[in-house]
Amino acid sequence: MAEKAAEGNALAGGLKQQDGKLNFVIVVASGDCLKEVTLEPPRVGQQGSADH
Repeated sequence: MAEKAAEGNALAGGLKQQDGKLNFVIVVASGDCLKEVTLEPPRVGQQGSADH
């Protein structure tokens, strides 16, 4: 996803806490530039209620 968003090749990645959330940070080489792409992990939704 990061490579597609920045139109380049991913070089490195890690985790970063930002605004109380843990996000993936990917460094992408695009031409002669390095770009930092931040991705939020998918949210875990409630898949139903335990009350029936």
